[in-house]
Amino acid sequence: MLRRTIAALLSAAIVMSFASCGSSGDKDSSSQKSIDAFVNEITEAEEDTTAAERKTGDAAKNKTTTTTTTTTTTTTTTTTVTKKMVYEIPEMYAIDESNFSVEEDRIKDSYGNSYVSNIAYLDASNNAFAKYDLNGEYESFKAKLVASEKTGSGAKMNLAIFADGKNVYSITDMTRQKEPQDIDIKLKGVKTLEIKTSNSGDYPYGWLFLVESEFMKTEEPVKCKEIHRLNDLVVIDSESYNYDISLCKDSYGEMYSWKHKFIASYDAFGLYNLNKEYTTFTGRIAAMDTTGGGASLNMEIYADDKLVFSCDGLTRQKKPIDFECNVSNAQTLKIVTSNSGDSNYGDIMIVNDELK
Repeated sequence: MLRRTIAALLSAAIVMSFASCGSSGDKDSSSQKSIDAFVNEITEAEEDTTAAERKTGDAAKNKTTTTTTTTTTTTTTTTTVTKKMVYEIPEMYAIDESNFSVEEDRIKDSYGNSYVSNIAYLDASNNAFAKYDLNGEYESFKAKLVASEKTGSGAKMNLAIFADGKNVYSITDMTRQKEPQDIDIKLKGVKTLEIKTSNSGDYPYGWLFLVESEFMKTEEPVKCKEIHRLNDLVVIDSESYNYDISLCKDSYGEMYSWKHKFIASYDAFGLYNLNKEYTTFTGRIAAMDTTGGGASLNMEIYADDKLVFSCDGLTRQKKPIDFECNVSNAQTLKIVTSNSGDSNYGDIMIVNDELK
């Protein structure tokens, strides 16, 4: 539109210019034609321009916007930490121990074999022991038991391993003449492991070593149950009775981790507070390895003065007796003993006891 206006003004200016010059008719006619042609050219150019602009506008309306999306791929590197599964005795924490230590110096066994690490020393002459809280996290224990090159010739050493009070490995009367002994026990679901020793021979130099030990962890820990025993109860009263955690034997040579010892020749007894918290009392009654040959031992167990178990005439020749008593709603538990035979060494014991 603007261009048409310009063309019109230009045409008028040319006409006026010729008019003022007083040109002839022929020249006027020729000039006019030239002007008209010029104007037509400008007009056509204007129309072409308008058409081009219209096409450009339509093209702009129909334009498709393309968005380019750049995808960034993030690579995550996961570092896998290898869980330690095998522990040696020197790496384990003993929650209780006596006359037990980890050796750091090279040692030799009685057969001349040398060991430079992973060594645990136990003085069996002084009832060495070690106790570990496994809490259901281990599945096995392996080791080698050897006598020291310095072990006395007259020493007869005993070693037993207990899993939650149950004897899972034992050896008796081990001397320096015995070859190294391999130990391999299962521990799945075990809360507490105890290693205990004693010396039933000559006292001096009853030395043992555990070497090449391995505690193997389990992939999935097992929840352990709580175990209650007589020693967890309050002793209300007692006579000629004591609780002993030293390794002990019955008259048949079976070894136990602890004992409730009653001197039946003195009518020993124990009175305990159950506090109505238990329903069952189980255990084993046995003559000790020190019980005299002529003793005839008796035991009675009462729940609130009600007799719930009794045994008569137990001698060192008789096998141990397993028992189970109903103590439901009982406030107290009483154990009474006597000796109807020879009075010398009339000792009787309760072992492997458990309250549920």
